[in-house]
Amino acid sequence: MLWRSALVAALWLIAGRASAAPPAMWPVDRTPEQRVYIDGSGNVRLRGPYGAALPFSNGLARAAADGALFGFLDARGVWRVAPRFEEARDFHEDLAAVGLRPVDEPDVGPLPWGYIDRTGKLVVPAVFGGALDFSEGLAPIAGLADGGKWGYIDHTGAIAIAPQFDAADVFVDGLAAATAAGPVATRRAGFIDRTGRWVIAAVYRATHGFSEGLAAVTTEARTCGYIDKNGDFAIAAQFLACGAFHEGLAAVQTTSGSAYVNPRGEIVIPGPFAVAGDFSGSLAFVEAAGVYGFYIDRTGKPILPTVFARTRRERLVLVSGQPFAGHVAAVVVRRAEQTRGGDPAWIDRHGRIIWRSRIPACTRDR
Repeated sequence: MLWRSALVAALWLIAGRASAAPPAMWPVDRTPEQRVYIDGSGNVRLRGPYGAALPFSNGLARAAADGALFGFLDARGVWRVAPRFEEARDFHEDLAAVGLRPVDEPDVGPLPWGYIDRTGKLVVPAVFGGALDFSEGLAPIAGLADGGKWGYIDHTGAIAIAPQFDAADVFVDGLAAATAAGPVATRRAGFIDRTGRWVIAAVYRATHGFSEGLAAVTTEARTCGYIDKNGDFAIAAQFLACGAFHEGLAAVQTTSGSAYVNPRGEIVIPGPFAVAGDFSGSLAFVEAAGVYGFYIDRTGKPILPTVFARTRRERLVLVSGQPFAGHVAAVVVRRAEQTRGGDPAWIDRHGRIIWRSRIPACTRDR
């Protein structure tokens, strides 16, 4: 999402990569210390309670019984991997990155990372200073010692690309965004292939992974555009900020505000918006200047209005919203007469609140 001054704390629950299939359950706040999983009607399906709970991905969900150590739940609430990790990421290619320390090691210094299989067995030892998801058979890892340089391992834990980059992302269609090692002021990024060879030179101030065949890059002039897999500009660098393409549209920032472009670089939803989120399920959250948020369809038509919920006691407005996961989206709502604060909530595609947590969310002033 472009040009937001702060992320809403409660919405971390749906962060991270989405499942390949729409989830059947979503994690929500019951109290500040307890989370549960609900279905699309707002019925509690997994009561826990859990100290932390993340969305389901590839059949399992990261959760913590007490908020301290993470494990993995199945859809029945059974711990398929018992909580024992300080940090964890979702499963990808049947392996999940986890952070844990040996029981006899003091809790100081960088957290070691390794990988477990779906039984919880540590199949790649926790010897890395950082670890991301597997994609196309490789995963980015950072060393604990060698200055934290990033490289790649295969499923066996063998080094496939030696640690040499200041930053590295997952592979998409045979290419991965990486940042060449060097002083911060002159550090530049490009794209490598599966051998670690630069196929798109590291000449950009910033790069983002490919999505729908295009990757956003920021040039020396601090403008951004989109390149194809040959490294040629498909959309000239002309924007102040660029989001990834989702469902054929990408949010960009112009001098007048945020808008949406198609893969030809044509502005098809001009806005201008103060906030423009990613499309998911043909809907995107936006905010017009001086107006509370709402969701639009792919033509730019408002689907869920600014004042979307009315009761005898209150009129609610959207303060912020996340992309829909299946037919549910995490949002923050507050009474129309309020000028700050709000409650985390979850709505369906009709704008009905299926769950509302009376836990103040961290939102920006209006």
